[in-house]
Amino acid sequence: MTEEQRKEHEDKKRKYQEAVAAEFVAKAKMVEAVALTEPGKALLRYLHDICGYSASDRVLVPTTGEVNLVATALNSERRNVYLQIRALVPAEILREIEIPIVKEEKK
Repeated sequence: MTEEQRKEHEDKKRKYQEAVAAEFVAKAKMVEAVALTEPGKALLRYLHDICGYSASDRVLVPTTGEVNLVATALNSERRNVYLQIRALVPAEILREIEIPIVKEEKK
């Protein structure tokens, strides 16, 4: 590889990394805009629950006690969907979604 080819390769690599970073930032802003609203928080809580974020991935066959590999893989991938979205949500909003605080009723 010549010096010119190496520089061209490094330039392409840098541009690709910048594009990936810009896409991540755009997605993070989009998710944050949704997460800042009460309906958006409710949607993220719903995704948290249906994606099984807090549940174990492992599924056992009730009759044998063996691990059901297909169901376990499915649970793992379902959970991964939430993990990808979660990576884009600001930490202070995640706390509200994942650690709900029970508000006391005023009497």
